Amino acid sequence: MSKKFLVWVISAFLIFGFAFAGEKIGFKPLNVPPGVQVVNNEIVVELNSPASIHLPAIAKAYGLRVKRFLKHARNYGVLKVPPGRDINAVLERLRKNPRVKAADLNTKCYAFFIPNDPYYSYQWNFQRLNMETAWDISTGNNVVVAVVDTGIAYEDYGSYALAPDLAGTKFTNGYDFVNNDSHPNDDEGHGTHVAGTIAQTTNNNEGVAGIAFNAVLMPVKVLDSSGSGQLDWLIDGIKYAADHGAQVINMSLGWPRDYNPGETLHDAVKYAYNKGVVLVAASRNDSYRAVSYPAAYPEVISVGATNSADERARYSNYGENLELVAPGGDSKDRNGDGYMDGILQQTFGDTPTDFGYYFYTGTSMATPHVTATVALLIAKGITGVENIRQILHDTAIDLGKAGWDKYYGYGLVNPVDALNYSGTTNPTKMYVASIDMSIAARGPFKTGVAKVLILDESGSPVANAVVTGHWSGLTSDTDSVTTDENGYATIKSDKIKASSGIFTFTVDNVQKEGYEYDPSMNLETSDSISL
Repeated sequence: MSKKFLVWVISAFLIFGFAFAGEKIGFKPLNVPPGVQVVNNEIVVELNSPASIHLPAIAKAYGLRVKRFLKHARNYGVLKVPPGRDINAVLERLRKNPRVKAADLNTKCYAFFIPNDPYYSYQWNFQRLNMETAWDISTGNNVVVAVVDTGIAYEDYGSYALAPDLAGTKFTNGYDFVNNDSHPNDDEGHGTHVAGTIAQTTNNNEGVAGIAFNAVLMPVKVLDSSGSGQLDWLIDGIKYAADHGAQVINMSLGWPRDYNPGETLHDAVKYAYNKGVVLVAASRNDSYRAVSYPAAYPEVISVGATNSADERARYSNYGENLELVAPGGDSKDRNGDGYMDGILQQTFGDTPTDFGYYFYTGTSMATPHVTATVALLIAKGITGVENIRQILHDTAIDLGKAGWDKYYGYGLVNPVDALNYSGTTNPTKMYVASIDMSIAARGPFKTGVAKVLILDESGSPVANAVVTGHWSGLTSDTDSVTTDENGYATIKSDKIKASSGIFTFTVDNVQKEGYEYDPSMNLETSDSISL
C-alpha cells in the first residue's frame, strides 16, 4: 500500500495565461508541416517601406491581390494567392524581390492550454511528461476508462460523497463486486487517487489537473476498505468493464511476487483483450526482479515507476515482463517546492467525505499515467490494442541501457510523441489454425457447417475478426462471419435438399483492424465433408 502524505496548503497562487506562438516556415514546395493550417491561401509580406506605397504594385506584378494592410504594423500587408497557383512557388519569388524584407505563409497559431487549477504547479509529473503540449492535441474526449480498484468517490450516496475535484468529471455506470451492488463508492481512498491522475476535473480553479480530463470514468470496485480483494471479484470486474463499453482498463493492483493467480484470471484478461480493450497494470512495489500479476500477463501493459530524477523508484518491481515506466514518485523534494515529489491528487482521509490533496507514491500511481495516455491516443482516433502498444514502445523516452531493459522496459511514457507518432507499426499477423466440418440436418434439408479457428502469431485466439469464404460442391454461396471470444467463426452454407454430395468451404480472407491476415501461416485453408 502506498504511503499517504497530506498537503496542508493555506494559500497558493497560480498565474494563468495563454501563450501564442508563430513559427516562420521556410520554403518547402507542397510540404506544409502536419498540423499547420494556411489561412485562405494568404501570404504575409513585410516591406522595407510602408506597405500601402509599394505592395499594390508588387501584387499586380505577381498576379496577386492585396487582401489587407496591417493596422499598426505599417510595413506589413497580406496578399491573396489565386486558387490553383502554387503558393510555395509564389512565396519563393516574393522573397527574392528587393522591396520585400520577409514573406511567410499566413498560418494559424493557437493558445497553449495551461490549467488554472491552483495546485497544478506541484504536479511535477505532468510537467515532466509535457502535458501542456499534449493537451493541445487530445484531452481524451469521451473515451471510457474503467478504474478497477477500491471504487471512486463519484457520487453523493448514503455515507459517501462526490470528491469536489471530480465534480466536473464524466462518469458512466460501474459496479461494486465487493458488496454486490451498483454503487462502487470508494471506502479506502486508493481508487479515487488513481482516478484523479486519469481524469481529475481540470481548469476548474480548484485543486489539481488530470491527464485525460475529458475521458469518461467507469468505477469498478474489486478491492475492499482494507485495499484487498478476491480473484473472483477481479474476474467479474474485468468482464463487466469489457462488456459495458470500457476501452481502457486500469489495474493498480496485483498479487504477491512470484504468484500466478492462474488461468481463470488470465482467461478474463484475454476476454477483454480480444474485445479490443487495452489493459494496463502496475508492476508492484517491493523492488523485486519480477513483475506481479496481472501486469505479467502478455496481454497487459505492465508499468513500473520512476522518481522526479527519471530514475527507477527504489520500490518498483522490474524484470522481463516490464514494458514502460511512468512517474510514481518518492519521498524526496528535488525541486525544492517544500513537498515530497510524490503524485498529488485529491482523495480522502479517515472518512469518505474528508477530502484533501495527498501525495501518494508507488507503481499504482505510475500506472494511470499510461492508462490516461492510451485514452488520449484513442480519442485522437488511434485504434488496435497492439497498434497502441507499439506506439507507446516506439515513442517512450529511453532510460537506462539503450533499448529495452529490465529496469525501465522501453522507457518513460511519452504522451506528446505518442500523439504525434507518424511512423508505421507492424500489425499482428493472424492465420487459419483449423477448419472443423460438420453437417446440420432438419427434415430433408442439409446444411454444411464450417467452424474456423483464427489465431495470432503468438497462438492466441483472435476475437472480432471477420472471416470471409465461399462454399463449393453442393452449394456456391459466399459468407462472412465474425469470430467469437475464443477465435471461432461458425459459418453455415445455404440449405439444400440432397442425399449425397460434398460440402467444401474455403477461406478467402480474414480481416481485423490492427491485424494482418497471412495465408502463408495457415494450417488449413479449405476443408470438405461428404453426405
